[in-house]
Amino acid sequence: FNGCSKNENNTEESKVIPVEVTTVTTHSIDRTLEFTGTIEAWKKTNLGAQMPGTIKKIYVNAGDEVKKGDLLIQMDDAQLTQARVQYELAKLDYERMKPLLKEGSISPNQFDKIKGGYESAKAGYELTLKNTQIRAPFSGLITTKWMNEGDVFTLMPGAAGSPTILTLMQFNPVKILINIPESDISSISMGQKAMVR
Repeated sequence: FNGCSKNENNTEESKVIPVEVTTVTTHSIDRTLEFTGTIEAWKKTNLGAQMPGTIKKIYVNAGDEVKKGDLLIQMDDAQLTQARVQYELAKLDYERMKPLLKEGSISPNQFDKIKGGYESAKAGYELTLKNTQIRAPFSGLITTKWMNEGDVFTLMPGAAGSPTILTLMQFNPVKILINIPESDISSISMGQKAMVR
């Protein structure tokens, strides 16, 4: 281009710039995001009872693998014996009163009270049984044994935080927790594949 000047001595050569024309298309661009994470157990639970008592027997040690439903801890069963006796007496009363209700010898109101007492005793017995025989809620590995046989278990928080006798973890599978910066959140979607190193 020559300028607007009327100076005729301006004989600058025109420069030719080679260009290439192409059609615009869309395609995917691979982008890799790398994060550091922490490997954690898929499930973790601290096992203890819902009522205080003496630990009679612990059937496992730290490092033992257990299956769902395995008996892990046996608590003192004095309360269980008492709860079972109350439940059995309430059950006998309930069974005796059922025919009397059909015959009309007792009122439905009286029967409802006996039935309520039976159901309450049954629930109390089942709760005491559950807290006397502590079983594995899922298959996994005993990672920590916080108390020993003969120790008195209380509902006070201990070294594990919550009142705990054993800690059970499931490591197959595991989960990896990562922190993703806000700027990368839009690049992450549910079900997206990831490579773990």
